[in-house]
Amino acid sequence: MLNEKAQDLRDQMVINKALNPNKSISVKSWLIFCFTWALWLFALYYLAINSQELFKTTIIGGWTLLDLIKAVSLIVLAQLNTLFIWSNIVARKVNQKRKQRLTALRIRQAIEETRYPKMLPKPRRKRSKKA
Repeated sequence: MLNEKAQDLRDQMVINKALNPNKSISVKSWLIFCFTWALWLFALYYLAINSQELFKTTIIGGWTLLDLIKAVSLIVLAQLNTLFIWSNIVARKVNQKRKQRLTALRIRQAIEETRYPKMLPKPRRKRSKKA
């Protein structure tokens, strides 16, 4: 009885998209995948066939393709170094803030857990009865 209910709940909650993929989306994604790889392979083939001409011909203001590749790689390396330095600075700041929060949390927990003795009021002295 319990197993049937559990199975019924599982059947209601699980979305079986993996078992029933949308055919038009699958076909489109495969076409885009094949087209993209065909373009890459064509670019590599064209580069292999015309490599001498491409690397020696000036493209922009006396710069060859090889010079442009070198310039772009220098720019990318500079950006990666800047990103690395920036991520180290940010990580250090985040760690400092995390330590501050943990310290504050530990202090708060220590205060809450500390049991101070109850301060009972001093018992009143009994007045002596004078007659």
